[in-house]
Amino acid sequence: MGETLDEGGLDLIFRAARPRNARREEPVSDPGLGAVFALMAMAPTGAKCSPAR
Repeated sequence: MGETLDEGGLDLIFRAARPRNARREEPVSDPGLGAVFALMAMAPTGAKCSPAR
């Protein structure tokens, strides 16, 4: 976990990201679903939201 995002990654996720107003009709691939699940598995849970509290 010692790696940081470069400027392009920060732009993609935080600075230039915009919500979609429409959805695509094409299905999501199994590898794509696996990648999203792997990212969500590391997301904070209710117990980790305020660790300094």
